[in-house]
Amino acid sequence: MAEEETPGKRIGRNIRAVREAAMYSRNELAARSGVSASTIEDVELGLSARPRRTTIEKLGKALGVEAGTLIMEGAGGAEAPKTELPPSRSAQGWELLGRIRANISLLEHYLEHPPDEDAWDRALTEHYTIAVDGMAFAVDELEQAKAEKRPHDHALVTALVRADIAGAKLRPRLTEFNLAQYGHRHREVG
Repeated sequence: MAEEETPGKRIGRNIRAVREAAMYSRNELAARSGVSASTIEDVELGLSARPRRTTIEKLGKALGVEAGTLIMEGAGGAEAPKTELPPSRSAQGWELLGRIRANISLLEHYLEHPPDEDAWDRALTEHYTIAVDGMAFAVDELEQAKAEKRPHDHALVTALVRADIAGAKLRPRLTEFNLAQYGHRHREVG
């Protein structure tokens, strides 16, 4: 007889799927959420029959998804929350989101620990390229969903928009840093 899945195991599986799709380590998620890495591990492994709502909300916020997405039945999977997109398109969207988040984290690190100018320019060029790609993917998903008369992937679109907002908030600091550190404006900044 198959063992019945507890809410804690389901939630843990969902959190892990979204974390891995966003390409965060447990330590990175801990730093972003304020939830300890050991607690994240315990939740992901389903060791808590019913994780605290505040923990789920903090993790959801750090991952760019609603807490309800992490709680719902069938939300986890090999890639990300359950989606109406074809699997390959969904994977592309979540991979792009992971690249955007990783780039923002790298640039934040570089603001504190300046790299050589070539590394900085590569990271900044990537930032502007994938920011455009992320918003284009989100808009395309909304338009395709409407044309195909299907629900859009709310979690992915929301996460891409939030990542774009985070990038936009970071851009003035990037411009200021670039001028102060390297003495010129990056070609993408203008």
